[in-house]
Amino acid sequence: MIKKDLTDFIYILIERVLNVFTDKIIVNGQKVRDELISNGIGTEEKYSVIYPGVEKLNTESCVSIRN
Repeated sequence: MIKKDLTDFIYILIERVLNVFTDKIIVNGQKVRDELISNGIGTEEKYSVIYPGVEKLNTESCVSIRN
């Protein structure tokens, strides 16, 4: 357990240092953003949330293109 806590501490420390040199932080969900902010990594304005997955394709436009 101590090793995990030390590892977490080191990663958070590295993230905080790199945050100084970063213009934008991209995360894959609000929960991740909130967790990072609660650990003191960046501010809410620095984050962009991009959700995983592919947007639903408009199949009607595909049909009209084929014809």
